[in-house]
Amino acid sequence: MTRINGTSLGAILVMAGLVGACSTPPDSTTAAPPPPEPEVAAASDASVAPLTDLAAEFDKLDSQQRTTNQQIADLLARYQKRGGTLPPGFGADLTDEQRAMLAERIKTEKAGLRTLLQDIIDRDKALTELRAQRTNVEGRLPEHVDAKEGDRHDRIAMNFLIAKGVSAAKAYEIVSQMNLEDALVPGFRVWTHYANGQFGTWVTTGVAGITPQQHRVRLTEMLRTERDEALSSLEKTRADLADVQAIARASEDARTTAESERDAVMKAAEEAQAENQRRAAAESTIRFVVGSKKELQNQKVIDGRFRLLAVDSPSAQPLNLTSTSDVSVDGSAHGMKRVKKVTLVPQVFTAGVDYQIALDGPFAQVKILQRDKFMINRFVAVVLE
Repeated sequence: MTRINGTSLGAILVMAGLVGACSTPPDSTTAAPPPPEPEVAAASDASVAPLTDLAAEFDKLDSQQRTTNQQIADLLARYQKRGGTLPPGFGADLTDEQRAMLAERIKTEKAGLRTLLQDIIDRDKALTELRAQRTNVEGRLPEHVDAKEGDRHDRIAMNFLIAKGVSAAKAYEIVSQMNLEDALVPGFRVWTHYANGQFGTWVTTGVAGITPQQHRVRLTEMLRTERDEALSSLEKTRADLADVQAIARASEDARTTAESERDAVMKAAEEAQAENQRRAAAESTIRFVVGSKKELQNQKVIDGRFRLLAVDSPSAQPLNLTSTSDVSVDGSAHGMKRVKKVTLVPQVFTAGVDYQIALDGPFAQVKILQRDKFMINRFVAVVLE
């Protein structure tokens, strides 16, 4: 029998059973208090500077490793193209057996091919050293993800904090205080560091073909160009107005004509403004459809796995997000005495972050928190269960 500090495990279990039999059972209805929310604040630049330098070194080693891998692959292709033979399955990642085979073949190949084989072996040694350095650096780095198309720095940072137990509201508060990259180029590497209540995040080049600094410069140049074009257009408009005023001063008839033209322009501007307002309202309006899971499946809006099949429905209703962010649902209208669960489809929305659900018997209310995200998707199916 297993013994712990000289006492048999069986004796411990018997004693525990006796104590449990004599003691009053705990009140099973008393819920345990929720764990306290972890402390979190934005880390200073100085505190994360060593990690950002280490991340830059990791990116450099990662790039050198990819370059060396490609060089080995190119040399192997050149070797075969020039008449050298290799067994099937040869690639840039050489095994010990393949290294030994190449070293042995150097002794029998002609001069040109021997040089190629030696280059392959030399670059393979360099690759092994780079991998060791990269592994050493990686072991001292915080978490990171490589950005994909459509990823945002603030969303990655918030998801990281929420996964660490920070509430969505607190995560949003912290992220809002930080100067994060607006748009991420696919391949950018996003680093997230959280220790002793301090949170830091930054972006490095990763596998993208452009650095974050170069990307910001390009965006700034684009904005500067748009600004210059707008100023040029404004100057032209002012010059045109001066010409009109000069003509108006030439004679009373010209003045009357100019006033008529001005009225026409103002009317057109008002109509354009009204059209812009209507367009803005349309752009801020999404469409949503409400129904039980069975109803929406029958209407072929969703399938059994909550995947969106249609981006509209005859029963869809408009919702202008500039005037309201709430969707009230009456489950009895869909044959339900009580609404137990509400799911939004497509399931790119995160409950508690992008929206909140309030249930009250047959009624439910969906409160939209992230309006921009809903405006991008344009159509939402509210599935009742």
